[in-house]
Amino acid sequence: METLRIRAATPQTGRAMLAALSGFRAELLESSEGCEVVVDLGRGDEEIIGVLNALERYVTERADGPARVEVYGKSYVLHPSERDASSWESNLTTPVPIEERRGAWKG
Repeated sequence: METLRIRAATPQTGRAMLAALSGFRAELLESSEGCEVVVDLGRGDEEIIGVLNALERYVTERADGPARVEVYGKSYVLHPSERDASSWESNLTTPVPIEERRGAWKG
């Protein structure tokens, strides 16, 4: 099974991300190296899109910078959406745009 990993700056941020991803198989992992939220992904793109939509909504609503994500062994940065977070409606059917950061993941 594939996983999507999201770096959390603090345990509090990790718990907030975990709450935002409560509709998915997600867990918070804490170690001496930091925190990350790990989401188990199913086989279909639909679940990945759902996770990325929920994460984008969280990043946009918290308005405190991007999220660092690792999926399929590649690292990405997911930035807040430019749309108004107070009137969020997502109808994406393809993955949200994310910027690949080669070698950026240290998890």
